[in-house]
Amino acid sequence: TLVTLALLFGVSQTAVGQKPMKNCCEPTPVGGLKTLEQNVSYPLFDLQVRNNADVILNFYVDATGNVSNIQVAKSGGSQFDKSAMTAVMNTKWIPAMQNGFPVGLSFALPFEFRAK
Repeated sequence: TLVTLALLFGVSQTAVGQKPMKNCCEPTPVGGLKTLEQNVSYPLFDLQVRNNADVILNFYVDATGNVSNIQVAKSGGSQFDKSAMTAVMNTKWIPAMQNGFPVGLSFALPFEFRAK
């Protein structure tokens, strides 16, 4: 099984209540993408029948690294959507930084579920 994550920071990247960010870095999972990938579980039935899916989630990481407002921007089906959302919620995040200070940021994250 394989779940690929490609962070698409910048798709909807805005700090809340601020102008577009300069001198910033995006929120990242504590431990990197490998940690987030480890929190993703491939829906068992879909794995058995080798279903693939693409999911894009939009969510907000606040200045303390807490995740909120998770929305499905592109659905891969309810079980894939749930798996991606659960992974994001169960992952600790390092907040975005702007000019050396942590800030809240909304962004998009795509998940590619591929049975192999």
